[in-house]
Amino acid sequence: MNFPLKLEEFEPSSGLTEGADRSAALEDSRLEGFEQGYQAGWEDAEAARSQIEAARRDEVIAALKAINLTFSAARAEVLQALAPLINELVARCLPQVARGALPGLVTEALAPWVAEGITDGVSLICNPEDGGILQDLSAAVEGLSLQEDPGTPPGEVWLRSAAGEQRIDTAAALAEVTRCIEEFFTLAEQERRHG
Repeated sequence: MNFPLKLEEFEPSSGLTEGADRSAALEDSRLEGFEQGYQAGWEDAEAARSQIEAARRDEVIAALKAINLTFSAARAEVLQALAPLINELVARCLPQVARGALPGLVTEALAPWVAEGITDGVSLICNPEDGGILQDLSAAVEGLSLQEDPGTPPGEVWLRSAAGEQRIDTAAALAEVTRCIEEFFTLAEQERRHG
């Protein structure tokens, strides 16, 4: 007797295939949901980081503005306190400094004339107050004559010769320095008031 050999079938039945498809679809859906959640979490984290950075940046800007305001106020206070002292120094010291510098200024103005040999007949005209400090200079340069003129303001000296004349005016220079200092403090005060 021969029996036909009957082997077991390993092909899945149609019921099993449908279950596997549903399981794969469910896994795909779950992975897609995980990916969407991960992406949303990442975007939330980036938004939170941006907000924190913006808040820190605003804090730094506010702190810098406060420092600048404090610096400006302190600078204005210091300048306001120094103004009387500097004005007093200018009024008392600069005239003496200018008077002491007068011989050097005259020598500097006279140097080109000496280099060209124009010293004979050169007159050095000054106020009698300045004559004493210019006496040595007039003695050192041959042909230079010192003339004291009460009509010449103190601090002003004229060099005159046949070749021309030159004016040295320390009083005008002092007035310009004083004007510049007053203008500086006026501008500083206006800056303080108007920020």
